[in-house]
Amino acid sequence: SPRAEVQRRRVDMERLAIRIPPGSAHVASVRAFVGAVGRRLGCSEETIDDLRLVATEACAQAIEERVADDGVEVRTLSDDHRLLLEIDPSGSFERPPDGLDGFAGRSTRRALIEGLFPDAEFDRERAVLRISVPVARS
Repeated sequence: SPRAEVQRRRVDMERLAIRIPPGSAHVASVRAFVGAVGRRLGCSEETIDDLRLVATEACAQAIEERVADDGVEVRTLSDDHRLLLEIDPSGSFERPPDGLDGFAGRSTRRALIEGLFPDAEFDRERAVLRISVPVARS
């Protein structure tokens, strides 16, 4: 799992975070943060776009489910090999967004995230989403 993989190397990892207040107007800040971190670490533009999309959807899920009363924190942990993205809280992803049908009993957002990152970890107990991707530092 992404969390177990990173736990082994956490001591040497760089940590950055942004916290936004609940409200869709602030999600653009998360997209900019994730894009800047991904570029600095040497992720491909395709990976950066996918990470930004996932961060947007996870923040929107938390805001819609009203689980983000204290805001949403987006954390990145990185070393020379991996970038771990955590969205806390991310919501439960148990129901589709209003007005959309679910896919195979899952929320549309969860299906999208799993389609982009099959190893995405949905920590239901803590309502945290974790995604790990390789980086290309020189």
